[in-house]
Amino acid sequence: MSALFLDQLINFFNGSIVHFTSFEAFKSIYEDKAIKPNIDAKYSSPFGRYKPYFASKGCVSFFDFRELEKSTGNVGSCNPITILNQTGRLVALELSKTKYSSLISWEDCKIHGLNGCNIVPNLEVGFRGDVSLGDISKICVITKPKVYSARLQIKILS
Repeated sequence: MSALFLDQLINFFNGSIVHFTSFEAFKSIYEDKAIKPNIDAKYSSPFGRYKPYFASKGCVSFFDFRELEKSTGNVGSCNPITILNQTGRLVALELSKTKYSSLISWEDCKIHGLNGCNIVPNLEVGFRGDVSLGDISKICVITKPKVYSARLQIKILS
């Protein structure tokens, strides 16, 4: 079922750049009016204890779904469905296209080295510093169905 849910998410956000978070973490984002980089692992991660490359650079990580044929094969352990399976819902924040030029490619690590950090090739991109909610074009709450169903429930908040 997780693979089916992942396919639905990828198809829904096809062509977009998205930050996924838990509903609990979204409450802090909403209060702060920004997504903040997870420097020093201040915020818990549903993806386990690892050292994210972009966080080490003071960036917020996003999933880049602009080129699906390159990106989807690399979801692996950073699968956003992990959040959905743990909590029953997740929040997706879609980055405004006007901010795409500010993104740092995953290929940055080829120049600067990983230095013990992890990155998801062809999928993960970074945005240096805080991402204002004003730079988010769409916020969606995604809920796992309560009964056996093949469809995620996606509610667009903005």
